[in-house]
Amino acid sequence: MVKRMGHEADQAHSGRRALDRLSKHHYDLVVADIFMQDGTGMELLISMRAKQIDVPFACVSGGDGTCFTPYASTMASLGAIAVLRKPVEMEQMEAIIASVDGR
Repeated sequence: MVKRMGHEADQAHSGRRALDRLSKHHYDLVVADIFMQDGTGMELLISMRAKQIDVPFACVSGGDGTCFTPYASTMASLGAIAVLRKPVEMEQMEAIIASVDGR
């Protein structure tokens, strides 16, 4: 979706790989799933902040309301700029990207 919008995109298949890439490269935005194979988006965001990786962070989840709502609230309190439920609409992603453009 991000590439179709005309932006560069990268992907990591785990939180550990994402953190490693974030330590070595500059990114304008991180979009992570709340629930990942090797941890949670919350753990990734906490690790990023602990390593002083200050990149805007958005998270998404396909989880049902019983688990989405508490995680969404916590992620927002940790500094996530957006917490979205899957499927993410193109307009939602455009708004998130626009919010970090020019920072």
